[in-house]
Amino acid sequence: MGLSSGFYNSLSGLNASGAGLSVIGNNIANINTVGFKSSRSLFGDILNSTVNGDASMQVGRGVGLDGVQTLFGQGTVLGTGNALDFAIQGEGFFTVSDASRNNALFYTRDGQFVLDEDHYIVNANGLRLQGTAGDIQIPVNALGETVMPPLATGAVSMQVNLSANSALPTMDWDNPLNPPNNRFSSATGPVPGSYNFTSSVTVYDSAGNSHLMDVFFRKTTTNLQWEAFAVWDANGQNTNGLITHDYRYQALGALTFGTTLDAQGRTLVNLASPAGPVSAALQWDPVWQAGPQTVTIDFSGSTQYGLPSAANFLTADGYPEGGLTNFRIDREGQLFGLYSNGQEMRLDQLRIARFAAPTELSKAGKNLFARSETSGAPVETVAGSGGAGLIFGNSLEMSNINLADEFVTMIAMQRAFQANAQAMTTTNEMLIKLTQI
Repeated sequence: MGLSSGFYNSLSGLNASGAGLSVIGNNIANINTVGFKSSRSLFGDILNSTVNGDASMQVGRGVGLDGVQTLFGQGTVLGTGNALDFAIQGEGFFTVSDASRNNALFYTRDGQFVLDEDHYIVNANGLRLQGTAGDIQIPVNALGETVMPPLATGAVSMQVNLSANSALPTMDWDNPLNPPNNRFSSATGPVPGSYNFTSSVTVYDSAGNSHLMDVFFRKTTTNLQWEAFAVWDANGQNTNGLITHDYRYQALGALTFGTTLDAQGRTLVNLASPAGPVSAALQWDPVWQAGPQTVTIDFSGSTQYGLPSAANFLTADGYPEGGLTNFRIDREGQLFGLYSNGQEMRLDQLRIARFAAPTELSKAGKNLFARSETSGAPVETVAGSGGAGLIFGNSLEMSNINLADEFVTMIAMQRAFQANAQAMTTTNEMLIKLTQI
């Protein structure tokens, strides 16, 4: 020990300061890296030596870099307008898999994703984003197209008011007991005079073709009682420039209204029966390439008042085929595909990973972290539960680097480097003097 030990102490200070400056430089270099987490240097003194075995005469042996700690503070979340840009606000990491490395899992806060040629959602390096069901892949049809298949209409809800002032129709439809007054044919359907009111709804067949289904209402000889019929054109296709029709109908049964008094003593006229939906069995000509379908029609909430007949509420399920146009994600990480038919389809829910010791994760480069022996096993959950943060779509989390803090730390590190250099110079001059004695 002696002057030479002071020389090596100063050298350790220079090395530690240089390492600290490297950490700061890396932080500043990644100030615009999406999801980047800053690091800080952890220094510790080197084991002391004891002079003559006296504990009160311990002399330090310099400083060493004990470690580099990643700081997982929240970065600013900025909107981007890109539907496949995701940001986590809170704890947790996106999980991605590397198909080229036996589906090895990595973790990241970088939420920049795109669709690849195989319709997987991937990051800039081709790693696949993980959902609760594994790799998130957009469904395709037999031709490899990202389309939503059609859904045949199965349920219609129709709430009408049938005017109490309606007169009885003078004509029947297909009543074999009254041939002169038949007013329904496959070419023309029903004609005025055979019904009191009609309301139309668009239905879709199993091939995704749209059709109009009309519901005709006829008042019967009994007050508060009506008949309902479903009418549809099974053909309607344009053949050789001519439109041919194949109108068909099905009786839906009687609609019976009942009267009740409300709390103020006013008379209410509401549908008493049928109590539930009725069914219409629709069939289509082969040209549509669609099979038969059953459509249930619910008239609940319909009334009979003196007001003009009108459809007050009308809705139906079913839709045609639609192509993928965009994406939507909610705060819990549920990802939906938006399609050109106005529908959306749930694709998956993002898998979020949490760690007991995230600062112990191993940096794998390219904005990725890997599990280490000291980080603990990943706890897989979804956003909004298990302590995981929330997901923001059309947004990215920027780096959490505070440039002002980095500059202040850089100045302090520079001063330490200069001071250690000066101490080394002084020690060197003293050693030269010593050799000259």
